[in-house]
Amino acid sequence: MIFTRNLGYKTIYFLFLLLLSYSVYAKTDLLAEGLKDWKSHNFVGKTRYSIVGNNVIKAVSNGTASGIFYEKKIDLDKTPILSWKWKVTRAVSPDNEKNKAGDDFSARIYVLKANKLLFWKTITLNYVWAAKAATGSSWSSPYSNNSRMIVKTSGSANSWKSVKVNLKQDFKRYFGKNIRYIDAIAIMTDTDNTKGSAVAYYSALRLSAR
Repeated sequence: MIFTRNLGYKTIYFLFLLLLSYSVYAKTDLLAEGLKDWKSHNFVGKTRYSIVGNNVIKAVSNGTASGIFYEKKIDLDKTPILSWKWKVTRAVSPDNEKNKAGDDFSARIYVLKANKLLFWKTITLNYVWAAKAATGSSWSSPYSNNSRMIVKTSGSANSWKSVKVNLKQDFKRYFGKNIRYIDAIAIMTDTDNTKGSAVAYYSALRLSAR
């Protein structure tokens, strides 16, 4: 499959080709079986993802950008809450995370609503661990206005941080859309733009009603 960087690989527009009509709904604990239900997609090199400890994902990126994707139909009327824990032990530090040259994050969680007919209208929420941007800040991706960057943790910290978001409310807040179904959740640690390196851990990734 041909993919051009001009489309902005970090907005994952190509996923509309992969997201068929899923009839299988997501589990509430997305890491209950490790990486069994996750698919890997490489963009620039290959970030290494592995299971360590009790369903903890370790991500190691050295100038690379690849992600792992949980591609299931998820009903936000039933489970609008997404929660997880993450930790960064080596952080990438771009000069400006809001431009293309600095669009690297030590840890990020993607949430994607695909538009299979008009793929350029696919929208994504990007919850990120930023190096410099303040927690709570947000901006449109430098690659596309259909991809929103939302800082949930900022700075360098060798300790676990807990995050909890309401996906239904965030799609309404950032895109003005009432979204019932989403098509994929992804984990990504990327350092390709800065050619830096990062090590991050992800755990307890769960969907819930509240």
